[in-house]
Amino acid sequence: MFSAARLQNESPEARSLNHSTRCRHGLDMIRDGLGIASLPCLSPFLLTHTYKRLGFFGRILLGQVGVLGKNFAWLSFYQKIPVLYNEAQEERIMRPNIKAMFVELNNKHFNGEIPDLPVVWNTRMTTTAGYCRYRSSVGVKNYKPGGALRLAHSLEPVKIDLSDKLFRHLDYDLAKIERTLIHEMVHAFLVHKYNEKGHTRRFQQMMTNITGEYKNHRCHNYDTVGIRKPQEKKVKWTCSRCGFEGWKARMPRNSNRIYKHNGCGGTVEFVDTRRQSAMKMFPPR
Repeated sequence: MFSAARLQNESPEARSLNHSTRCRHGLDMIRDGLGIASLPCLSPFLLTHTYKRLGFFGRILLGQVGVLGKNFAWLSFYQKIPVLYNEAQEERIMRPNIKAMFVELNNKHFNGEIPDLPVVWNTRMTTTAGYCRYRSSVGVKNYKPGGALRLAHSLEPVKIDLSDKLFRHLDYDLAKIERTLIHEMVHAFLVHKYNEKGHTRRFQQMMTNITGEYKNHRCHNYDTVGIRKPQEKKVKWTCSRCGFEGWKARMPRNSNRIYKHNGCGGTVEFVDTRRQSAMKMFPPR
């Protein structure tokens, strides 16, 4: 769905490109739905101008009520767009229905044992092709008859995300989408049936049996050039023992953790040059 915060985080160039794509898509859908593409009085300029003037809620209203018996999809934003416009190749690219693909693969390779999960296009993920999300809960389990009760962690898959940016960059290659979806579905299957997460030996064996590829199935090798913008490194770290210096993009998340230099074993001090505030790491006594 549309997110104002997401647009605020976009660069002006990306925002302009996305707006141009949305306007072009909205224009085409208005003309197709109204059946007025051939009328000379309604020029592309006028229709585009009208679409821009509708505003956010106007576009949603037009997308929901439909005109002349034709219900549009949401005219604008991200996950609900069934047709995308590739500016580089000047052609329309159909975004596959990954939910239908999930149902088909579940019946084909997993005997329908994976629960019915939401399978969505994630517009925030960049170089990560897919992600299987799961929920962890703690319960009490008796491992042996008459034995002591113990706490047990139970995992359950809740959602599968695929990167819209990455696969749009790959022109929605069906073979790569299917391979990535199988990868995440194996995760969901193992979490659901065996309470097992990660790229374990059983995961590798299942991937090999399904895909027929004998290799390490942990990471993909898709082309990601140009998808993620390089981050500016403004956090300086210094080893207190040897004085070696380096740079990273973010401050460490855990301020209580002790970080050591791999070269000499000395503790590391991080300084955010944007704030000029130091977070010092001291060795344990």
